[in-house]
Amino acid sequence: MSDSTRIKAALADLAQYLCAQRSNILRAWQRSVEDDPQLTTSSSLSRAQFNDHIPQVLEAFERRLQAQDPVEKQVATEEEKATAGSRVISRARPSANGDTCTTAS
Repeated sequence: MSDSTRIKAALADLAQYLCAQRSNILRAWQRSVEDDPQLTTSSSLSRAQFNDHIPQVLEAFERRLQAQDPVEKQVATEEEKATAGSRVISRARPSANGDTCTTAS
């Protein structure tokens, strides 16, 4: 197995791990934001807004990690940019813990 193939497989595995841990990551992230006295964003960002937008950030990151070829990487980059400004409906499948995980095409 070439180094490139191993790296791609490792990145895909990381994306799946992040997806499987998404709920835990979101809870820890939210707690960290709420507990940090130096952050003022948590007071202006509601929990609903956080729960609506931060999962999109994680999904975009997962898509980026799973992208295998230049076309997939370009699509993932464009989706990531679109997600930053608005909600994007992505291809998805449920993970073991019920979260939605993006899949590579």
